[in-house]
Amino acid sequence: MTSLNDKIDKGEQDEDDKVFEITDFTTASPWERLISDIEKLFRQWGLAESTVADFKKPCQYKVAELTMRGYKYCLELHPPCDKHSQNPLMKVVENVGDTGVTQDVLRRFKQGGLDDTEVPPVMLEMMSTSDDFNLFAHDIQRWYGISNFVLLTSVGSSYSSKISESEARLLISALRTAAANSNCLVPVFSQVDDLSKDLFLGYAGCDGLTTWFETVSLGSVPDAYFHLSGLLDLFKSKLNLPRHSMQISISAQFTFKIYNYFDDWLNPSQDDEDDHIRKKHTYRDHPLHALPVGQTNDPIKWLSLATSWPQFREDAVLDNEHYTELNPCNAPTWILRSMCHDHEGFQVQGKLGNLVEKFASFMQSNFTWKDLLGGDGFDATETPGSAKEALNKFGGGRSFVGRRLGGTLSSTLSTLEKTMVKARASVKRVGNFVPSGKLPSEEDLNNMWWYLFVHKEKRKSNPRGHEYKMPEDGTESCRIKHCRGVPDGDFLGLFSVYAALTGEHNGGIFGIALLWSEFVKEIRDCWNDLDIPPDLHCDKSPDMRCCLVSQKIQMIGCCIKQQSERNAIKSGNNPTSEENSEKSRSSKAVDDNSDQEFMSAEEDNSGEELEQAQSPNTTPLPKNNDPVGVKEASNMRLLNSGATLNIPITQDDAPMTEDMLEERQDLLTDMGATDDASRTRTEMQTLSLRSDMMAFKAANPGCILEDFVRWHSPRDWIVSDDCKDGKLSERFAHEDNIWITTWKDTSPTPVSKQRALFDAAKEAEKALQYLETLEPAKLVWQLTGPLLEHCVMVLRNTAHEKLYLSGGRENKIHTALHDLKKECASFGNDFQSDIERIKSIVTRIHRVESLISQADALMHKFEKLNEKHQGEERLSHEKQVLLATCLLDDDPHLVLEADERDAMKWFFAQELSVERMAEAEPDTREFLFRVVSARPRQSSRPSAHRMYCSLSESNFRISGAVSTDDLFI
Repeated sequence: MTSLNDKIDKGEQDEDDKVFEITDFTTASPWERLISDIEKLFRQWGLAESTVADFKKPCQYKVAELTMRGYKYCLELHPPCDKHSQNPLMKVVENVGDTGVTQDVLRRFKQGGLDDTEVPPVMLEMMSTSDDFNLFAHDIQRWYGISNFVLLTSVGSSYSSKISESEARLLISALRTAAANSNCLVPVFSQVDDLSKDLFLGYAGCDGLTTWFETVSLGSVPDAYFHLSGLLDLFKSKLNLPRHSMQISISAQFTFKIYNYFDDWLNPSQDDEDDHIRKKHTYRDHPLHALPVGQTNDPIKWLSLATSWPQFREDAVLDNEHYTELNPCNAPTWILRSMCHDHEGFQVQGKLGNLVEKFASFMQSNFTWKDLLGGDGFDATETPGSAKEALNKFGGGRSFVGRRLGGTLSSTLSTLEKTMVKARASVKRVGNFVPSGKLPSEEDLNNMWWYLFVHKEKRKSNPRGHEYKMPEDGTESCRIKHCRGVPDGDFLGLFSVYAALTGEHNGGIFGIALLWSEFVKEIRDCWNDLDIPPDLHCDKSPDMRCCLVSQKIQMIGCCIKQQSERNAIKSGNNPTSEENSEKSRSSKAVDDNSDQEFMSAEEDNSGEELEQAQSPNTTPLPKNNDPVGVKEASNMRLLNSGATLNIPITQDDAPMTEDMLEERQDLLTDMGATDDASRTRTEMQTLSLRSDMMAFKAANPGCILEDFVRWHSPRDWIVSDDCKDGKLSERFAHEDNIWITTWKDTSPTPVSKQRALFDAAKEAEKALQYLETLEPAKLVWQLTGPLLEHCVMVLRNTAHEKLYLSGGRENKIHTALHDLKKECASFGNDFQSDIERIKSIVTRIHRVESLISQADALMHKFEKLNEKHQGEERLSHEKQVLLATCLLDDDPHLVLEADERDAMKWFFAQELSVERMAEAEPDTREFLFRVVSARPRQSSRPSAHRMYCSLSESNFRISGAVSTDDLFI
């Protein structure tokens, strides 16, 4: 008996049987949506409705993401290889046009009824030899010869990133459909299996001629395909055509590689390198000799020799299991190439770049001088007399080291060491600037100061110290355009090198603080002794192109120079005499009453007014009528008296630094527009003119304004046909002209009686105060500019000394140095932007170091080759330099010279442990087969076919491209 529940269940089951699924065929499927998305990308990238001319246009790399059924794919457009022109095989293939296609190939297409314009561009590229065995090209470009192509790859985890063969055929079908709908001529490819296996499936079609691209990879080489004869049979069987219809051309390349040879070139360990810096390159030598250049390890991974046969017919060479005519020694083309470690996915850093990076990192520190030096920061404590006397004997007349020597320096070092210990214990306070290493010792400081502050004559006679000479052809200035550095050869630039070495090896920012404190105290001593430091470039005014620290030190030099000249003038001696100048240095520049001796004419009561001459502009004549303050006589005459016009001794314009000019400009602007402000502004701007007029009147009694204008401003003295004697220019026509009013208000006063226009003591003290109060981070920033200039000079000199920049030909070291100088341009103008720029600058330094290290490594290997082999196959030094610079950055070098071939033949034979090069087994053997033939029938139009084979110990790869005529089957 059936229960109620059974009936209910049976009724529900009957209702379920009546339910059915409705499929809406008007909705696009995921596969159709994928095709639509691909078509949109083809149109966006300019690949749709393309012609043969459009196919040859250059394009850029583009990428987009696609999705189908929850799986993500990446669609990439690959442009032609940017190093297409560097393929050396293009230089030896004869009868090759711009496209790399031989005339014989074009003739075969023409015999089948296809002109040059009717041949699909993909097939022309398949028959091209331009990218044969080009290691710089993409694998698809190298295997199949095509330039532009579209590649679809999977995006996801390690498992989902694999694409099965059935899925790849579905994807290639979508790509093929999208290409046909948009009339895209660019070949399309899909990834097969894992992307790292380099397996692809591709398609290209144009005017009924289609080409399929396939790749096969095995773990070992089958015995039947180990030689050229077996591979040739495989290619013919794949095409399935009569043998008489084929004229196959073949290209072959055997590559030999040498790994890890001449390991003795490797530099010492880092600990040994630090000891090398401290001991061998002492601080008493020229600092540029202590700058480390190069990489720690050998940058060259391997050296390869590729022997190539660019193109030959199948019946021209025999290669089977019994006999071979492919002898590497007889190959027409030899290509030498090196592989560096930079191409392994990481940047090999250089020692000089690391030094600059470490020093520039202190720009981000927030220390104060009190944090670094302890106490109140800078201390002007005088050196004890006993220590000073001992140092005077060693320096030959004056102390050349700082004021903190003897017991005072020892106390400072002890205080700094305690500060460093506290800093290490408080990492939060110092951030990333935990001090490491030991502070500079007294001996280190003495050596640095000895080189920076001892006179040049004594330094040159020192057997340990030596000048850093520029090479004979290296006369170019080390200055970088718009970089805030220092003048050429200025000692502050050398100090920046010492500071960088100290920051790297002697306490970091704490060592730099100690070095700077002693440096500033030595600069103060130079001012007190009126002794200009050696190699300090100080002209009449500081160089505004330099960093502000350099400008301030140049200002101190100007103050020393002017104060010495004033002392000489006051003593009645010739300021230009070196003997008197030395005597003037004995007087102190900071005498409280020294500047009061330069009085203005209004305050001088010794002179008496004389009678006025008839001319209103005539100067009263002194009673004795003798000129005063004459520098030299000129060849001109005074207009009234006819006496010789004397050139007076004048005061130089007040030297000014960049911040002083800005301060003066702000002061003049803030005065306003009142009459008093205008009068004050005029007086400030005419101080130098007033001083010159007073000195001119004293040197030329009875002179007039016209005489002064003829000497001071010759352009304002106009000589014309109407006035042959000359007259003043138009701007002197007004009575309120500033020159006229100033001339009337001045009296004859020589420079020795004038008030100084420039207060040397005041400005020197202001400059010293700036040096003492400058923030440590800003100090490092300003010293980085000079350091960069010297790094560029050291890199350039290193390359010059090793002849890497000789020969009159540009190479990559030239280009890298130019890029480095361009990157360093305008450094030092903005603090925040320079902090961000320093990373790219350091990268450029690493780049130059990498190239120099590569050349050094290659030169070392070639020298070892010459040491091992004493025969005629030795390479000359010029050939070694040429090979080293040509092989930089993995660039291939075409070996054409007989001596180069003989040397490389012997070298590789020795390293591969064979007696002759012909007996060596190549690491890789590569073959390319090409043919133009009608397929699938003899009545079909001719099409291109190609097969690439690579044979090595652990891999056997075949990449084939077979074409078919789908219209005329």
